[in-house]
Amino acid sequence: MKKIIIVLVVVLSSCGKDTGKSYDFNGNWSLVDLDSTYYEIKIQNDTIVTYHKDLSFLPLRSFYVKNDSIYLSKSINNFDKKDGYLIKEVDEKSFSLIADEFNRKMVLKKIDSLSFTFDKLKNYKKTLKFEIDYLNRKNKLLGLEHQYKYSDTTTYLSQKKIDTSTVKLN
Repeated sequence: MKKIIIVLVVVLSSCGKDTGKSYDFNGNWSLVDLDSTYYEIKIQNDTIVTYHKDLSFLPLRSFYVKNDSIYLSKSINNFDKKDGYLIKEVDEKSFSLIADEFNRKMVLKKIDSLSFTFDKLKNYKKTLKFEIDYLNRKNKLLGLEHQYKYSDTTTYLSQKKIDTSTVKLN
């Protein structure tokens, strides 16, 4: 599961020079992996940072693209040719990866650059805003209509006399 997600992230930020195609996957992406677990990924150059609400940050991975496949390292710069994923249906807002061993498609969706993502978290006081935005992106990707509102949440917490600078949603 984690391997597949990380591989997806790798695809996003690399260039396929062998086919003349160029991929620019830098940025933040959301995905639901093959077992329906929601992740957010930050791709920058040839590295991937993966965030999951319950697991926190997964180890940093490197990747490269060759032809129309992406290869993810098991650890930094430790690659195995068997860990490749076919890149399909690429545009500026989403792309798909086909997991070779499962032959199942995973779709990654671009997160709007104005969204409050994990890489913008500078201190604990911003955690509530991040958590609400994270849950809203997750609901949207899963096709759920419910969207949380930051103002409603802080109003409710204030009424209950809960300090919002230390709140973490579950």
